[in-house]
Amino acid sequence: MINKVGRRLPEQIEHYGKVTPFAGAFALTKDGVKTGARLKSIKRGEEKLVPSIRAAIEKSGLRNGMTVSFHHHMRNGDKVVNLVMQEIAAMGIKDIRLAASGIFE
Repeated sequence: MINKVGRRLPEQIEHYGKVTPFAGAFALTKDGVKTGARLKSIKRGEEKLVPSIRAAIEKSGLRNGMTVSFHHHMRNGDKVVNLVMQEIAAMGIKDIRLAASGIFE
């Protein structure tokens, strides 16, 4: 099976079961409950993929004095933190706090 971003997924994983690909922030489960966090920057039916880091930052509503954080899997030389922080600086956004819980060797 192919997921929404074009990656091949197995139909089933041993000791896990049937694989159900992520279908979007507002996809519904069998019981009708929304999956995913409530995201202010994404409206129902709106695509969450954007063409650039700048577009993602703009869509997030980041302003002076706010805090940015990175998922704990984003670490050890992947350069995501550097690219994002460079773009924030280029946009003139100031006094940003970096939550460094996932940045380490």
